[in-house]
Parts: sequence; C-alpha cells; structure tokens
Amino acid sequence: MKNKINRFLRLISLPLLALTAFVFTPTVASAQSCASKYPANRVYETAFHDVFKNTCYSCPKGAQRTAESVTSQRACVIPAATRYKPARDHGHSGILGANCRGKIYDVGLARCYTCPGGYARSVYPANSGQACIKHETARFGRATHRGTAPSPEATVKRLAEQELNRFANSLANSLQQLVALSDDPNFVRRLQRNDPSIETQIRQILISNQSLTNQFRTISLGGTGDANVAIINANIDTGISVAINGARPVYWYGGASYGVKVGAGASAGLTLGFWTNENDQIYGDFHGYSVDLFSILSGNAVNTLKNIRSVSSSTGVGFEVAAWFEEANNNRFLGFTVTPSFGKGISITPGGYSRGHTVQITHPTR
Repeated sequence: MKNKINRFLRLISLPLLALTAFVFTPTVASAQSCASKYPANRVYETAFHDVFKNTCYSCPKGAQRTAESVTSQRACVIPAATRYKPARDHGHSGILGANCRGKIYDVGLARCYTCPGGYARSVYPANSGQACIKHETARFGRATHRGTAPSPEATVKRLAEQELNRFANSLANSLQQLVALSDDPNFVRRLQRNDPSIETQIRQILISNQSLTNQFRTISLGGTGDANVAIINANIDTGISVAINGARPVYWYGGASYGVKVGAGASAGLTLGFWTNENDQIYGDFHGYSVDLFSILSGNAVNTLKNIRSVSSSTGVGFEVAAWFEEANNNRFLGFTVTPSFGKGISITPGGYSRGHTVQITHPTR
C-alpha cells in the first residue's frame, strides 16, 4: 500500500508542462496538412487552414493573412512598404544644369539623373542605391480556396509506413527478450516498484540491437494505461526510460497510453519503445499508426518471430508495432513502440490511427 501511495504522490506532483495542450492539436495538424498539400508557388503563398470551414486557402504571392473573414475582400494583405531604387545617371549637367532639362540636377555632383516610374528623389545621395523612393500603401485582396485538407490519419499513415519499413526487421531481434521479461513475474514486480536495478536487464535488449541503438537516444519499457487492457502478471502503467548511451540517470514515466487493443481473454505484455528524445523528455501527447508486426517483416525476421512462441508459456503471441509523431511540431518522428499480446489466436487488434501520451516522472534514480 505504501508503494502505491508513493507512486500516486509522485504522479500528481508532476509539472504542468507535462500535460500538453491537447485541445489545440487538431487545428495544428490541419494547418500543417494544408501547408504540405498546397505549398507556395509562383502564384500563391503556402496554404493555411481555415478553422470555420475546415478547408485550405492561400493568399496571393507576397500577401499575408489578415484577421478578416477568409471569404472577405480583405482576407489577405500585401503590407505597406517603402522601396528604394538607384537613379539613372544621364551624364554631366553642364553649366548650372543646362543639360538637365526634364531631369534631376544634382548640384554637388554636377550630373543629371532620373528616377524610375513611380519613384521620387529621396534624401540619399544621387549616386547611391537609395537615390529614389516609393511609398506603397497596403493592398488588400481575396484568399483563394485551394482544396480540402488531408486528414491527420492519412498523413500519419504514410509517415508511419516509411519509418516502420526502415526498422521492423531490426526490431525483431529485441522481441525474444521482451516476451521473456513480460513473462517474468519477478521482473514485472520490480518494474512496478520502480526498482532502478532493472536497468541492467533493459540493457540486454540493446546488446542485440546495434542497428537501433545508433538511431535512437532512449529505450523504454513499461505497462499501458489504455482502457480494458490487462497486463500479464500485474496491472501497471508505470515504466522505465533508459538513456541508450548510458550517460544519463534512469527516469520513470506513468499514465502511458499507446492505443493498444486486445481481444477478450487476452493479456498485453510490456511495451518496448525506442525514442529520439532524451529519456527525461518522453512526456506529452503524440499520434501514430499501428500495424501487426508480422505483416511488415521479411526474410529471417519472420522466422525469428515464429520461434518466439516457444519462449512464452502462453498459447499464442501477437505483436502490435506503432510509429509515433509529434503532432504540434510538424509531425517530427518520435520513435516506435511494440507490444506483445498473449492468448489464444491473434488477440491483439492493431491497424490504424491512434493517439497516445505519457506523463513524465521528473526526478532521476539509479
């Protein structure tokens, strides 16, 4: 009971920074989707997302969006500006400017000049690049409807497929240890107690995964707080995050949710993650796309997964793998997670867009 109370107190004392402003992320994602689907060209500026119409518009080239309605005649503006150009030198002025009829006579230089059309003589020297000036007033105009915004789901699916195809076969080397740790009640209890000594066993996963350790900064292992997901041996949502290079203390996280779904009578194993962030920076909201790991493996990796069944005491093992992206930062790739499930048949049901989050426990332990 004391351990549970301590864990609860640690979680509720987390800084508010860890609870990111989730309510605004759909608008951010839509804006990014409009920008990626309709980039700037010779006619239009990069498209923006209109919240009220939920579609994409662009301002004319050189114009900016105003606070006016997107359908108004003042939706876009080319801001007021002051422009300079050099004057044209027409040669020597002659005596008292006799040769400068219809031109600008510069007494000091004794030469004749003219400014381009629409420009007037400025206070700068006649032979400078700012000899002529033009004041442009702000010009307003309409925004142009470019089309519908692609859904976040479509964007994330495309990005996830690229990343998962890069790392899927390498990940297979970690799964035998993942299943063994999920099946070890003693290890799960130590994880539940936030026992820092389990770092040694976590690092065993890294030994067989040099291809992954060179690409990521943090490895995590823990339970999931997803609704209706029973964790084998214990119900836990805490986890450990370990710096891959070994140069940082161990950190813990809680409230992890990765959109995991399991069938009736099945249990989920511990979730393994590889992250591009440092191990004290894996908190916040993110979104991603998950698939059945078997569906994207090739070559020897397929046989590796088939052999894993003999390691577990359960009657069946399935794997969900997901790639995750930071929605509020132009869908920056954060990393991926893989979760085994145990039960009869294929009990995990991956395949689709989902949102996830973790809550960081800020103080380090060793």
